[in-house]
Amino acid sequence: MNKLMQQYLILRAWIQDKHEDETGAETIEIILGVLAAVVLAALVWAGINTFATNKVGELG
Repeated sequence: MNKLMQQYLILRAWIQDKHEDETGAETIEIILGVLAAVVLAALVWAGINTFATNKVGELG
């Protein structure tokens, strides 16, 4: 195997590793984004329930 081929294989392996790392980071960002959306939705739901409970209490 000549020197150029060795350098090509090393560079290709490095690029593939880099790509896999970036893909993993994107996956983590997506998961964190989904978790943040779920937490926000839960907080909004809790706020709506609290507001509705207070309004029902005023009517009764």
